[in-house]
Amino acid sequence: LQPAGLPRVLDEAVAAYVARDVERRDHPWYAAAAPAARTRRRVLARVLDGVERALPALAPSPITERPPWALWHDPGAQAAYVAAERLADTLDHLVINARALGSVLASIRGELDRASVL
Repeated sequence: LQPAGLPRVLDEAVAAYVARDVERRDHPWYAAAAPAARTRRRVLARVLDGVERALPALAPSPITERPPWALWHDPGAQAAYVAAERLADTLDHLVINARALGSVLASIRGELDRASVL
């Protein structure tokens, strides 16, 4: 629905938004465990975001001698997941139907693009 170069947080928010379909009883892919899985993902993202943010302060610690690949090569990813879940909540409130998704994403993308140049 959007051109290439979608900001990571928006890409992850759309994935989280679409994944919520399996929480709806009327959806063909409904899974009773889906709401609990979303809660678990949110908690893990917050915890890992805290770890990721603490890494620079832990410089002399053995934990930072060989940090996990994702924390070294993809810094800020956990913060993006935390923000993406909040953004998916916003999408839940703004998107009325599938046709509206594209225009809502374009609007949010514009806001993100403007915020990134400030």
